[in-house]
Amino acid sequence: ELLQPPETGDGDAITVMVSEKPARPDRDGEASPVLSPKSHGSPMSRTVSAGQEAAVHALLGKEGDVAQYADAAFDRVPDQVNLDVVIAAPCVHIPVKDLGSVTMNLGSIKLFTPERCSMKAVRMEVALEDTMLMVATKREEFNVISPLPIDIKLNHNETEDALMADVSVSIGDLTLIAAPQAVQVLAKLPDVFAELAPETTETTTETTAAQASTDVPSDQLDRKKLVSEVAGKSEAVQAATQRAKELTEKRLKVNLMANLGKLEVAVLDLIQPVLTLQSRILDNGIQVSHDSLMTGLDMNTSVNLSKLALVAYARNPSSHEWEPLLEPFHIGASLQLESVKEGSDALSTKLSCNAHNPLLLNVRAPSLYRLACLGPIFQASLESGEFTEKTRYRAVNLSGQPLRLDFICPSGTLQKDLLPDGSEVSLEEEILVYGASDISVSLEGDDSVASDPLSIETCGCTVVPGSLCVAQIWMPEPGCRMLLLAPPLRLHNTCDVPLELKLAASYEDQSAKFSCDAEHVGEAPPVVKMHSNFTPLDAAAKEKGTYLVMPNEIFAVPESAIENKNGLRADVSFRPFVEGHEFCSPFSFSSKVESDSLDVLCLRSLEEPELPRILGAKGNRGYMPRQDEKEKHDDEVDTKTRAKDVSTRTQKKGICACGGKSGMVTDPEDLLEDEESRAVSSLSCNIKHGVKAGHDLQITRLTVRPLLSLVNAVPEMDMTMQYRASSKALTTLLDRRPWKEIQLQSMVGVNVYDLPSAANGVELRGRLGDDMETPFSSSVLVRASALHNSAEMLELDFKQTASGAAAGIVAQPLGAGRVRMSCPRLFTHRLDDLKQDEEVQLFSSGAPLPKISEFTMLPNNCESKKCELLVRRWVDGTLREMKHNLTMPAAFDSFDVKTPWGTGYYCMQTEDLAASGMLGASCKVSSLRPRLVVTNASDLDLELQTPDGNVVVLNAQQSKPYHWHISSSNKGAASFHLRPAGHSDVSWSAAIPCSEQAAGSTPLLLSANGDSPSAAPLVWTAEIAPSFGAFSITLKKGSVFMASNKAQTANVNMELYSVASQKATTTGAATVVKPGEEAPIGWADPYTLRQFGVKVVIGGEEHFIQDLGRRAEIQIKGLKVMLSVSRVGESTILSLDDVYSPVAALLETGERTDDLSITSDQASTVEVDVQLCQLGVSLVDDEPTPRELLFIHVGDIQLGYKQNVTEDKEEINFRVGKLQGICQLPERVDGSMLEHKRQHKAGVLRKELPAVILANHGEKDANFLDINILREATSSQDLVLPAANVLMDKLDVTVDHDWLSPLLDWLERAIPQDAIDLGITWDDMKAKAGRSIAVNYEPPSVPAVACVESLKLSEINLTVWCRLPLSTLDFLPGPVRTILRVVSVSSHFTLNAAQIKLPEKKLPEYRGPVENLGVSIGMDYAASLLKIVMSLLGKSSLLNAGAIPLAMGGTVVSMVTDGVGSTIRGGAGLLGHLAMDEDYNQQQKMKREQKEITGAIDGFKEAGKSLATGLDGALDIFRKPVQGARQDGAKGLAVGCGTGIAGTVVKPVVGVANAGSDIITGISAAATFDSAAKRRRRERCRCRGPRMLYGKSAVMRKWSDSDSQLLLQLGSFAEGVQEIVPLASSAFHRYALLLCSDKLLVVKLRATQKMSERHSTQVDLAGKASTRSLAGKGHHHRMDRIFSELLHPIEEVQRISSSASGLSQTESTVAENVRGVLYEEIKRVEFVDVDDALVLEDQQGNSHSIPIVLESDAKEALQVLLEQAAKGRPNWRDFMHGWRPEEEVHETAIRPKQKDEDVVKMTSVSI
Repeated sequence: ELLQPPETGDGDAITVMVSEKPARPDRDGEASPVLSPKSHGSPMSRTVSAGQEAAVHALLGKEGDVAQYADAAFDRVPDQVNLDVVIAAPCVHIPVKDLGSVTMNLGSIKLFTPERCSMKAVRMEVALEDTMLMVATKREEFNVISPLPIDIKLNHNETEDALMADVSVSIGDLTLIAAPQAVQVLAKLPDVFAELAPETTETTTETTAAQASTDVPSDQLDRKKLVSEVAGKSEAVQAATQRAKELTEKRLKVNLMANLGKLEVAVLDLIQPVLTLQSRILDNGIQVSHDSLMTGLDMNTSVNLSKLALVAYARNPSSHEWEPLLEPFHIGASLQLESVKEGSDALSTKLSCNAHNPLLLNVRAPSLYRLACLGPIFQASLESGEFTEKTRYRAVNLSGQPLRLDFICPSGTLQKDLLPDGSEVSLEEEILVYGASDISVSLEGDDSVASDPLSIETCGCTVVPGSLCVAQIWMPEPGCRMLLLAPPLRLHNTCDVPLELKLAASYEDQSAKFSCDAEHVGEAPPVVKMHSNFTPLDAAAKEKGTYLVMPNEIFAVPESAIENKNGLRADVSFRPFVEGHEFCSPFSFSSKVESDSLDVLCLRSLEEPELPRILGAKGNRGYMPRQDEKEKHDDEVDTKTRAKDVSTRTQKKGICACGGKSGMVTDPEDLLEDEESRAVSSLSCNIKHGVKAGHDLQITRLTVRPLLSLVNAVPEMDMTMQYRASSKALTTLLDRRPWKEIQLQSMVGVNVYDLPSAANGVELRGRLGDDMETPFSSSVLVRASALHNSAEMLELDFKQTASGAAAGIVAQPLGAGRVRMSCPRLFTHRLDDLKQDEEVQLFSSGAPLPKISEFTMLPNNCESKKCELLVRRWVDGTLREMKHNLTMPAAFDSFDVKTPWGTGYYCMQTEDLAASGMLGASCKVSSLRPRLVVTNASDLDLELQTPDGNVVVLNAQQSKPYHWHISSSNKGAASFHLRPAGHSDVSWSAAIPCSEQAAGSTPLLLSANGDSPSAAPLVWTAEIAPSFGAFSITLKKGSVFMASNKAQTANVNMELYSVASQKATTTGAATVVKPGEEAPIGWADPYTLRQFGVKVVIGGEEHFIQDLGRRAEIQIKGLKVMLSVSRVGESTILSLDDVYSPVAALLETGERTDDLSITSDQASTVEVDVQLCQLGVSLVDDEPTPRELLFIHVGDIQLGYKQNVTEDKEEINFRVGKLQGICQLPERVDGSMLEHKRQHKAGVLRKELPAVILANHGEKDANFLDINILREATSSQDLVLPAANVLMDKLDVTVDHDWLSPLLDWLERAIPQDAIDLGITWDDMKAKAGRSIAVNYEPPSVPAVACVESLKLSEINLTVWCRLPLSTLDFLPGPVRTILRVVSVSSHFTLNAAQIKLPEKKLPEYRGPVENLGVSIGMDYAASLLKIVMSLLGKSSLLNAGAIPLAMGGTVVSMVTDGVGSTIRGGAGLLGHLAMDEDYNQQQKMKREQKEITGAIDGFKEAGKSLATGLDGALDIFRKPVQGARQDGAKGLAVGCGTGIAGTVVKPVVGVANAGSDIITGISAAATFDSAAKRRRRERCRCRGPRMLYGKSAVMRKWSDSDSQLLLQLGSFAEGVQEIVPLASSAFHRYALLLCSDKLLVVKLRATQKMSERHSTQVDLAGKASTRSLAGKGHHHRMDRIFSELLHPIEEVQRISSSASGLSQTESTVAENVRGVLYEEIKRVEFVDVDDALVLEDQQGNSHSIPIVLESDAKEALQVLLEQAAKGRPNWRDFMHGWRPEEEVHETAIRPKQKDEDVVKMTSVSI
């Protein structure tokens, strides 16, 4: 309609009304074509056909040339506009075959102007609504992009000097969903579009080619002539030109205001959201201001983001609760772009980021593990999508009776019957199709009662009414849910043979199945193949009434065999289902058992009349033998005597069975006396308790395994193992008991059943192979504790032959009875392929080491003891030998050897094998290889001139190792020359050095001899890649520096001369680059000066570029071309380009006067400043009990970055002010807790457990870390660092087993093993072993090269406290571990304030790979550490036994004086209460906490202060009556007289007592040996207290300082707290209301300094505080008076509750400040607004008023909760949603929806 002739109207105004309708036909009835400037119908087209001319004529309404066309178009441009455009939302459906469909809704678009406006003052609004992207699978729908509203307002105005625009952008809340199912469908869209694309036929191709041949090439057109013609004839073009000139003289001013809603990104597994990241821009949104000329000069642009809020939540797999992964984090940013100088195009860019609060990350092991498992799931969705074939929802019924499942769906209840056949049943139809959200389980029958509903997404359990069956939903693997229906007592068979199980009561229905594959419930079979010498019997041999439990099956004990009396118990008996085995005696399998392991023996012969025995682990409690079996075995013994004897033996030896009933219980040591006469099979049973399904129902699993399992993790090497039970009575030398022997095949395991006992451990020894003549190794003892839990590696020496040397084998106890045998070090070679009789062999002490194919097994001490290398090769028809002694390096080493066939230069490289291919074992392979390999990557043969002057030919595409002689003049590096083979007219290249300094890609320029040009290429590149002591040199044609001539308009050539400096003379022929061509650039001698300069002659004018590695631009005005240097990928391009354009031609009015031949002298700069006040990482542990394990605090982080863009220089400054590593376990203390814990400050025999385990000293405000790095431009991809300085503060480090062991366990549970499986596979290593390095050689890529001119590393000064069991030091070298075991006087290795100082390092100038630089620095520090290992022993517990008596003397004095001081201090505290002055008591308490007495002098000073305070109290008789009368009149006068008299008498006495205590404390401190380091560590306070976990599920919330202090002060009383409600507070005390799961508590807390000064980080995404309680400070006096009368003492509350237990001494002290009441005792709950109190009435009619101030909605939520709790049905989830709405994650928008086929879809376009 714009192109139609204007109808009647005012002026030139045009009103446009656009709706969704077909294109309007023109006058001829045909649709009007849409023309673009690039289309063939455009007036600017080079060639116009007759039909196109007619169309243009019809369009414009008149005939004419191009200029007339332009004038006609200009006449149609309106002066005013009024728009109202509405485009309905097009919806596109794209089906994806076999997967689903994608629905894209582009959203409805509204474009309108509020009123008619001039083109120079436009007001416009654009509204985009309902933009969304939805993916539908076969059963689910995912709103990948939720409907998103966007509103844009534009206000444009043009003045005489500026163009101004105000833009307002408003974007609603945006939700993005990433689910594997949706990603899989979206990943297939490219394939769908490829199928929709039309096929290309030969006819179409020929037609296109014909048209292309007739078209006039664009590069042959005279564009300038065309523009000139149009400009000369058209008035419209002249007017447009004038208009363009006016605009260029005006300024452009833009103001943008963007308000964005909440952005939420949700990551889903196959079922539900597991991670959500939320962000919101707060305050004023994003503000952008721009002011510049239209040409872009004189720019001033600012972008301000005042506050961006971020928060991330991860779902806890156990509790199903959302927990903060990233706590609310607010950060602001500003960006400023400003021209450096008026008229200059150089810009100054400044970016500043400043965090408003700490960045806190919380990591929980189960959550991290699940997030790590999402990676493979999403990767599978992008590849084959096999994960979709797995059943996500399934159920197994092992209850022995049919059950009915009730699915709660949106449309009603759906039922499904489940048979007790143990098969896996899919529940996906009920859940995915019908949308079931919960499941209830009941017995079959109309009158059966359904269980409590279970959410299909939570991991929970419930009891089926009328039975003992437990319905449990758990997550066997990420993205799957399993509903297991089974009784709570279960047995897991991990043996390789079936178990025949006999119960006390058999089940009548033999069709029911009580076992299923353990893999169904997440118990995957072992990775290693396990077997034994047993052959299972046929199923027909099973006795009647017994059950068969196959390997790796879970068996549920039937209800009929379970006794439910004081816990669940079942009498079981089993045997291996193999020939000749009897059942073990019945024993009780109980949920009340206290032990976790026992050993069971099954007789293998019927000759013994004695009962099979059960071996009990020591330390167990609560088991008694079965009386009936005992009487049958020994009916002649008196019952009382027998009972007394059994009791005596149980108490004496700690022997027990399994849960109340047992066969004959025997001490394991008794069986070793007559071991020969017995034939038994031993099984180990481990009992593990799971979750509780009811008050008395706890899921208990009995895992049955072999007593011992041996695994051979040595590839392709069988071994023979011998074993026997260890004996306490006999030493190893006197023990003549026989050994039992088994054969271990490679990479398999053997289960051992004939071991009678492992109570004292197991002795092992072995040999390689099966040669009977080979002696066995010396034996090692695997202790009993190591069999149950993983432990240190044990070293053995295995021989393969009698005359051979022994290889180092390690036995690694893995727990659960498994011991893995592996070889940690192997050796191989990559020398030339060996001919007949040639060999490479390794010897130790003159004997050959065992070999595996092309690998040699190394001894344990190969890193310190030299091995002998023997190489035999044919030389001139004679078999010659080369011998060399070498040690195996930890990383790499290089050496040279003189051999009969010449000097050889070799390298030894050590690589790690992937642990997954070694059954989890660690193994390193050291490979001997030639040091240098040269590869010819070109298609031409090359001649190489060696350092000896010889010429060798390296064929095309060939790799070959060389051992070139290194002369002394070459400074340790060989060099060679190259030229194309057969081209004697080409000179040799410059010398190519084989050194790390020459690493990288270097272009070489060869010169042609004579005047005629050579046919051979003259530019070659040598790529030198050093890698761990070896060198790979790849020779290629061409260069990484290229010259490209793109100046086709100027039509000039480029003449290049490679020179080192501007004054250097140009020698040799120039490289000429014609327009449209490219040419490589090389240098004649690049390795000497490392200068890559060029002289470029263009049109007779010479230009010099000093370094092609730096970006540069040179504009040449006469030719209107520009010479530039830039990097494209891995190449550096020297390019000559035209600067002419048609637009510039239109704007030109004459000759330009500006100088275009030089660049601006102003440099563009970039500055970045990032400041973060604190980075904190919290590690939360779940096992054995939920707790915070560690907190890492990194404070005052600053990152500064400066870049000179023009000169390509950078400076980086990184600073960390403070570092603390804090162990948050309950028993850890810090400086703030010393007074309350009453710890002695010095005593070397006292065990210290400091909370701060890592901290820098921070003396004189020193930063923990300061890094300054300067980087300059390079001539290649090198990293040039003129200076690098690293400064680190002194550190205090505490290492003890109490936090190290839980941390290692946490890492093992949090990180999947597949994620850390690094190294080369065994198959890949085997394919290379023993073969020439040149076979299938692939040159390594050129490494990142660092050129460091100055590197300074500060001194590393560590003060170390260490206390580790000797069994955990297996990471130390073998000799060091041996020394420690010999000289140790205890079972622990202890360091006490040991100083570790690594000297300052100033590295010389270095050029080489970055990786090698880091390795060399690390190896240097490692060598320094080894030098001080022995010096540390002098400060350890191993060699300072002589210092202990002296320390004990000081400790005795200290203990005596400290005890006396404590007594006096306690007495003074009691007397202080008699003064009846609470303020005085609190002041005295705070003074005692703040006292620092480090010696006798300090003691006397503090004693004087105490006496002065006491004397001042004598004046209370005058002071207190006056104060009382002023406050309360006559009543106050009477009270003041009483307190005054008491204070006058008591306070002086208290002052004298405190003075005596101070003096004695000073004497105590002076009598102890206390260094500054110990004092510093002891008095250091942690920067953050421990995290509190909430509720029974130990839910993690945002950290709060007040909650942390509550946890520190209350200890165990704070466990299970659901919510904390702050009450009154004062300067001395704070009160809080604790809502527990079963009771309500009111607690009294000390108001510490931290609680008063710190601010909680609890803010939500919007920056609002989350506390729901008001200050309430006005009630603190009232709380002080009534606290002792509130509710009931905590002792009484615990006595009434079922979990009553005695209080410890520490708990008794805390209990004075805790009052409470059980919810079941509450009768009435009411809020009294007049008194601001919560009134609780108990069942006895007592009323308790608790002062509290809350908001109205909080009052209502709390009252509802307490009323529900009083009735026994508290709804904590609803309460938390109302109480903490800022922490709630709304899942409605991020959850997958069930696909509804009945919904009528909107009108859409289907593809």
